[in-house]
Amino acid sequence: AMEAGIKYEPIMEEGSFVPLVLDVIERYEITEAVLVSRHERSFIKYFSKDMAGEVKKRARCSVVVFPEK
Repeated sequence: AMEAGIKYEPIMEEGSFVPLVLDVIERYEITEAVLVSRHERSFIKYFSKDMAGEVKKRARCSVVVFPEK
């Protein structure tokens, strides 16, 4: 974003991921959120939640999710 001249503000918070991200989106009146989803090993991914997907589904703004490389 910095190289492209796009205004952004990185935010660091601690807490339960989905409720915290949704709260930050509301508190800062964010219009577009960018998240990175972690790759899980195939066995683990069947038992873990897709937290980025949950945020995307519940957020009141546009959410772009990039897969971790």
